[in-house]
Amino acid sequence: MSQALQVWWVLPASVVIATIALAAGISGALFFSPFFLLVIGLQPAQAIGAGLLAELFGTSFGTFYDVLTRAIVSNKTDGFIKIVAEEGSGRILGGHILGAEASSPIHEVAAAMLKRLPADIGNTLPMPCPTFSEGVRYACQAVM
Repeated sequence: MSQALQVWWVLPASVVIATIALAAGISGALFFSPFFLLVIGLQPAQAIGAGLLAELFGTSFGTFYDVLTRAIVSNKTDGFIKIVAEEGSGRILGGHILGAEASSPIHEVAAAMLKRLPADIGNTLPMPCPTFSEGVRYACQAVM
């Protein structure tokens, strides 16, 4: 049996852990280190190292669609926008958008990445309202 088939369950488990971390507003590395240690069976140094690598490569924050005016009005409240920012500088490294009209707000994230902008740019950028793109502003504000 291939090694990939033996660990198929790690992806859905990771999605659950990431969702809990996003809902709680704390870093996923705090949840993943014990997961690596207790469930995957890594040695303590390896599990802590994997958690630290997650911290090194970014911290993520987000917002759920159910706070967006456009999502509420159009009855499309299932989804979230997550911003991944560099620890310290706050530079936007990426983002994840899952939900209705995700192709619209991802452009703001891509432009911020291209220009190497910090997440606090979300406080100054004009965002039309009500749109799904305003969720990028809320997610950037959660980073700061």
